[in-house]
Amino acid sequence: MQLKRAPSARARRSRSPSAWRCAARRALLCPVAIAIAIAIAISLGSTPAAHADRRAEVGLAVYADDDDVTVVRPSALLAAPTGRAELTAEVVIDIVSAASVDLVSRASPRGFQETRVEPALTLSLPLSRLATLALRGFGSTEPDFDMLGASAGVSLDSASRADTVGLTYALSQAEVGRADDPGHRRGRTTMQLAASWTRVTDRAGYVDVVLEGELQVGALANPYRYVPIETSTGVHCCSVPERTPDLRATLAALLRVRRALAHDRLFLHADYRLAADGWGLTSHTVSARALMTVSPRAVLGASARGYLQSAADFHRTRYLGADTVPAYRTRDRNLGRERSASLGLACELALGDVPAADGAHLTAAATWLALLWPGDPLQQRRDALLATVSLEVPF
Repeated sequence: MQLKRAPSARARRSRSPSAWRCAARRALLCPVAIAIAIAIAISLGSTPAAHADRRAEVGLAVYADDDDVTVVRPSALLAAPTGRAELTAEVVIDIVSAASVDLVSRASPRGFQETRVEPALTLSLPLSRLATLALRGFGSTEPDFDMLGASAGVSLDSASRADTVGLTYALSQAEVGRADDPGHRRGRTTMQLAASWTRVTDRAGYVDVVLEGELQVGALANPYRYVPIETSTGVHCCSVPERTPDLRATLAALLRVRRALAHDRLFLHADYRLAADGWGLTSHTVSARALMTVSPRAVLGASARGYLQSAADFHRTRYLGADTVPAYRTRDRNLGRERSASLGLACELALGDVPAADGAHLTAAATWLALLWPGDPLQQRRDALLATVSLEVPF
């Protein structure tokens, strides 16, 4: 489960979308739903020889912190080979409730509650002994955001299997709206291209290098956020809608190192990511993680992450001068200067086989996180707990 500084602040007020909005969301997700249904039907009709490789997974994750943010995430996955290919159908549901200082102070006096549904369908097809093609369709819907996308990727192994290169392209189209205004709909197109190289250094480790590019065009401003304008003497005179450029290009480079030690009982992870975009924002992310197998059923982990970000060119904490309102304006903290860190401790337990289902495995995990923002005037620390449980069943 990916955790961010705060959940999306798009949905705030009314959570009763009109019949037109409901129909629009159903129309957007219809192709994905049909594709998933076809995948399940094909999987159930696969040849008996592939029976041993079929699997179904269900999971539940719950995140809660001391800043009144709660996320409940049920998920389900079904994977089965169909001939030489493998089809995977999955769906994730996020049920979010939040009244954190991030949201109440910036956008809403009450916080919000919303539900997001994200289905996906993936087809993995070997092209040869060394090459694999992956096709993926995905979608997302919530009260004020609908998205459909697709991606295609190919990976190629060297003859020695020591090197793997990959190339993936993704395209998605979204509609951004307001939950309290069915007529407010704007489009957003996102294109992503990623190239990767993986080198297996020896049996105990490997190195990843990933280059990523992203281009976003369309509605990039938050439709709920207003920016206060002050006179030159600091007196508030009005508030205007947030406005950002309609185009944002981002480039990023990622280095990952993985290593197994102590006879494969200790695993070390280290990552560094550098990103820059056309808005003047540059970020550095450093993370490390250690996992220790303490018994056949238990794994303990510790993690640390540091993040440093410059501000976008048009970001201001205060806008002074009512006669000179800039064309682009935002007080979004995610576009401002940021220094943050996180520390985590985790425990994962393999609870063993489930007697009622042949070959089923039950796993549970718990993680404590300390999220830190040194010097932030609104919040310097947030403590959070993340609990997960998952069940995998071959069929």
